Amino acid sequence: MAFLDNSGDIILDAVLTETGRKLLSSGGGIRISKFALGDDEINYGLFDKNHPSGSAYYDLEILQTPVFEAVSQINANINYGLLTFANKSIMYMPEFVQNTKDNAGGFAMPHQKLYYLAANEETAAALRAGIFNTNPQKLIVAGATNTAAVTYELGINSSEISKNSTTKSQYITNIGMTDNNFSVSVNGLFLDLVMALPSNGPSYKNDLTTNSLASYPSPANLVNAAERGKSKNRVNYRDFSAAAAQNEIFEPNGASTTASTFSVISGPGSSLVMLNFGIAAGLQHTKDGTRDRKYTQYGKVGQTAKQTFGDAVGSETYDFIDTTVYLSANTTGAQISIPVRIVRRAS
Repeated sequence: MAFLDNSGDIILDAVLTETGRKLLSSGGGIRISKFALGDDEINYGLFDKNHPSGSAYYDLEILQTPVFEAVSQINANINYGLLTFANKSIMYMPEFVQNTKDNAGGFAMPHQKLYYLAANEETAAALRAGIFNTNPQKLIVAGATNTAAVTYELGINSSEISKNSTTKSQYITNIGMTDNNFSVSVNGLFLDLVMALPSNGPSYKNDLTTNSLASYPSPANLVNAAERGKSKNRVNYRDFSAAAAQNEIFEPNGASTTASTFSVISGPGSSLVMLNFGIAAGLQHTKDGTRDRKYTQYGKVGQTAKQTFGDAVGSETYDFIDTTVYLSANTTGAQISIPVRIVRRAS
């Protein structure tokens, strides 16, 4: 469905999805029992509290944003739904922030805004000797627990709130905003496994006197996440249930350094998520093996290092497929999309 603004009259534009049309054509009828609201088309960054014309114009650009028309494809429906919280004491919402700090030795760093996932050890060896020779954080090997992992912090990213255990209790724990469980959605055509931290794994914690890491998770802690089944709103996607580490990085008491040594969240943190992925059968073949048709159908084949990584390092060629992983927090609904490039050495 979509709401359309037509010169003051509010119009509700509703179309049936493919599933709805199938049910209607079968003679079974349709009864609407639930509905969800979303605002995928809205960019809240357009809110301008410094507009020269005053407060009445702060949200002018947002209100003038064209609204999506109703669509019938299931994968084109709401991706970022609106949530309702009964607790009116909530003032700040946790959000995901990418953590690429290498203090624990395992937080992956994107390259050219993409996370590179080596399809096999042969590819990983070429990357270690070439493009990622001086940047091991940029190398993720599919299904491995001895390389870097995609890492995100979840917390209140606001400098208005101090970063300590008291504010964590006040703004997160005591009002039911702690996220311990997460949903990870991957395209099953390319990824068939999600690896995440165990629910009883180590916390991400610093010593408040020395500001050294007192406890931290690493890729070695990763375990296979439980699959929940096919995604309800993304074609070919599969959903997995993942856990996370407790985020207890706070501003130190006497050390000369700050919590920013380990944390990218300005305010109190909630959780730390670490992920790796297993790739679908066939995509892991070495350069002497059979190239899976998916590389040709969905990606690019025989690409130079410049075409694959944006840097001309090495004479090897590569096949790659780009895909998106969706991470969402089950309690607060915080969401982030993660761009992943699956890479296989071709020659």
